[in-house]
Amino acid sequence: GIVTSTLQTGKEDAVTKRKRLNREVDNLRDRVLLLIEKVNNESEALTEAMPLINSTRGKEDHSLQSVSVVQHLDQLQGEYEEEVAVVDEIERSVKSGLVTYEDAMRIKHNLQQLAGKLDKFQHEKIDGIVTSTLQTGKEDAVTKRKRLNREVDNLRDRVLLLIEKVNNESEALTEAMPLINSTRGKEDHSLQSVSVVQHLDQLQGEYEEEVAVVDEIERSVKSGLVTYEDAMRIKHNLQQLAGKLDKFQHEKIDGIVTSTL
Repeated sequence: GIVTSTLQTGKEDAVTKRKRLNREVDNLRDRVLLLIEKVNNESEALTEAMPLINSTRGKEDHSLQSVSVVQHLDQLQGEYEEEVAVVDEIERSVKSGLVTYEDAMRIKHNLQQLAGKLDKFQHEKIDGIVTSTLQTGKEDAVTKRKRLNREVDNLRDRVLLLIEKVNNESEALTEAMPLINSTRGKEDHSLQSVSVVQHLDQLQGEYEEEVAVVDEIERSVKSGLVTYEDAMRIKHNLQQLAGKLDKFQHEKIDGIVTSTL
C-alpha cells in the first residue's frame, strides 16, 4: 500500500482521484458482469441447438457405458451440492451485515473466485461428458446433464447477485469511512502529495487499458457468438477479467492511504 502519512498538501485532490477511479472500476466490473450474463444466455441457446456436445476438452475419452455416465453425472451433482453449501454460508454472512470494508472485500474476493470455479466446473467437467455416442440410456444422461448445467447457471447467478450486493454495501462503508488506512502493502511509501497524485494517474492509465479490453470483448459479443466453444472462451476471459479488476481495485487503488495527508 502507499502510505501518505507525511503529506500535508494535495489531500483533497488525491482523495477525489481515488474515489473517482474506484467508481470507474466498479462501473467497468458491472459491464463485465452484464457481458457474462449475455454470454450465458447466448451459450444456453447454442446448447439447445446442439444439446449433444462432443467436447474434446477433457484428457480422457468419456465413452463409457450409459450406467457409468449417469453415475459420473451423479458424482458431479454431489460436487455441485458442496458449492451450494458454500454459497449458502456466504449468503448468510452477507445478510447478517458487513461490518468493515475489509470484510466486504474479503467476501467479494471469495465470491469472484467461486464464480470462476463454477465456470471451470461446468465447462471442463459437465461438458466433458460426451453423450452423443451412447447407444443406451442416452435420454437419461442428456436430461441429467442439462439439469445440472441449468443448476450451475442458477448458482452462478446467485453468486453474481451476491457480488452486486457486496459492491453496494462496500460503497456505503467507503462513504462512511472514505479515508481508508490500509496496511495491506509491505512497504511504507511515504511520498510527497505530488507523487501520490502521479501514482493515481498511473493507475488511471492501467484502468484505461482494461476498458479497451472490455470494449473489444463487447464488440465480439455484439457481433454474435457462432459456437458454444466461442461462448465459453469469452466467458472464461470475462471471469478472469472480473477477478483482475477486483484485485486491481483492492490491492492497488485502496492501497493508497490518504487519511493522514
